[in-house]
Amino acid sequence: VKEASLRSNGLTAKGAKYLLEALPGTIESIDLSSNDLNQSEAWCGLLTRFSSLRRFSVADCQLGDGVCKALCEGLGSCTRLTSLNMSGNCINSAGQALATLVRGSRTITNLELHWNRIMGDGARELLRGLAENCAMGGGTI
Repeated sequence: VKEASLRSNGLTAKGAKYLLEALPGTIESIDLSSNDLNQSEAWCGLLTRFSSLRRFSVADCQLGDGVCKALCEGLGSCTRLTSLNMSGNCINSAGQALATLVRGSRTITNLELHWNRIMGDGARELLRGLAENCAMGGGTI
């Protein structure tokens, strides 16, 4: 299995945890969009297993700042990640976590964050992270 598209399957955070435990570590694309994954952060740490992951989408999953921060930590191990879609969630102040992820990545070329409410210090930190990524030769986001 190279790609898992599980969009709009009524998954919860508990279901996502079981699913991520079952997927092979060599998977390249995971789409969990349009599922309700905000009840727990436990599933986010499992992303460290996927060293070959290139595309990851959790658009429209009702993710808040806590899950976003845990998700960014988990994705930090995915050194081949080129595309991340976190659009249409409830992300506000987790800009620092997103900035840390972007600063540390040299491979992300597609970052979708539209339809969130990233404002204030979080937005400022995210923009700094994007600028530092580009200045250090990172991907063209």
